[in-house]
Amino acid sequence: MASQVLSGTNTNLSYVNNTGQNVRVVINYLDFIDNPPGSAQKLTAGNMSIGVSRSSTVGRNLAHTGSGNNISSSSGFSCPTEVMLAPGQVFSVNGTCTFNIVIIPEAG
Repeated sequence: MASQVLSGTNTNLSYVNNTGQNVRVVINYLDFIDNPPGSAQKLTAGNMSIGVSRSSTVGRNLAHTGSGNNISSSSGFSCPTEVMLAPGQVFSVNGTCTFNIVIIPEAG
């Protein structure tokens, strides 16, 4: 199976690993949109769950574009930019987000 790219803006993003093998989830860009303001959001990857309480942006190789665009975690949380999922595990975000994520099967 070839790599799969997930990209766009969505509410309740969800990917289920139904490949029968481990997959690598690479988060190139993930912007947790604070909608409605102060709403609790959660990123889940397999058995790991990360709570996000405010608008935050994470991703690999993000460039800082100046004080008007704070590309960092404004809520003070830690978030991985790459995770592994076993067969049957889920990667999801509850809440609205803009994203560019690559799913890479273990067998390439």
